Amino acid sequence: MSFIRTLQVIVFLLFGLASNAHGHSSHIEYPRLEKVNQNHADLSSQTVYVCLGEYAYAYHSRSDCPGLSNCKGSIKYTDESTASVNLARVPCCRCWSNVSDRCKDDNPYYGNSGGSGGDASEAYAIVALAVVATSALILSNDIYFHGVQSFHQYSVPDPQYWSPNYIDKQGYSFGLRKTWPKFALEYGASMITREYTDLNDYKWENELWSGHVNLVRQIFPYSAPTWADYYLGPSLVYNEGYYFGGVCGMKMRLTDRLFFDVRYQLSRNTNHIGAGLIFNYQKKYFWNR
Repeated sequence: MSFIRTLQVIVFLLFGLASNAHGHSSHIEYPRLEKVNQNHADLSSQTVYVCLGEYAYAYHSRSDCPGLSNCKGSIKYTDESTASVNLARVPCCRCWSNVSDRCKDDNPYYGNSGGSGGDASEAYAIVALAVVATSALILSNDIYFHGVQSFHQYSVPDPQYWSPNYIDKQGYSFGLRKTWPKFALEYGASMITREYTDLNDYKWENELWSGHVNLVRQIFPYSAPTWADYYLGPSLVYNEGYYFGGVCGMKMRLTDRLFFDVRYQLSRNTNHIGAGLIFNYQKKYFWNR
């Protein structure tokens, strides 16, 4: 499923869809529910249950949901907003039947899911995403890949309101670029490893996927050396919500088609530096050759 998840993320802004999936099989054995004191700022928000295991992706409406039966960590409860935004969780397909387009099942091999995670609509969505990705590949000029070091972290302002602290670590970023003489439109995805720490100093990690669209413009075109381009521009980042930011960097020519690229990207929930390669895979579109 990792290929499908990567394909979905890289074209999320073009098709309006981003998702992931993972699960394990086990006999039903409910872990002991660990309660945590909470002081909810939003009393109308529904209480939900989350597994803090490494491969948990959903939040649940009840503590005895079969999706929690394979939990490899502790189970805690919080409000739905915290589960969705701070923990990057999505609704459980068993607990909610009206969210089939964005639900996950933490234990998909136990019985049948309440959602439609395995019906024909998923196959249709994958085919549509493949068509969009292929179209983007044909209409673009460059492809890029960066190793990323993030400096983004979050600390809970009120320790009585249970929400884990987290720090983003290493990852990678990749995507496609449509280039013009002084501009480039970039659309791609990033994966960052996020380390969470709860009130009991229990730590766990999850992969945090996000998408981005950047419009960059060449700056200092006359003062820069011939082998380098400096650029700057706005950025739109998607990660459980849309956030505006910016990106700046320098691209250095290695060969006629290969460039070394260093950049810094910043938004409300993005703060990382990346270094990698940009490859020009088509100087002219095939219909112009």
